[in-house]
Amino acid sequence: RARALRILSAETGLDAGAARTALDAANGDVRVALVMSKTKRNAAEAQAALNAAKGIVQRAIDELNETETGNSKTFSP
Repeated sequence: RARALRILSAETGLDAGAARTALDAANGDVRVALVMSKTKRNAAEAQAALNAAKGIVQRAIDELNETETGNSKTFSP
């Protein structure tokens, strides 16, 4: 858990308390917490994007950010 919090803080710039809150909201899944923190989406949306992106965090983030701006693209495996 400590490692997950360090990773989350380093990648997002969140302080320890905010990182803990995000990790708790993501049920301890650092990948979900990263996507949530970088896209301001909830855990279900982050998990769905990760599933569609085959677990690739950056691809999930990109897809959610593109969806927000109206430039959504379908993932191609």
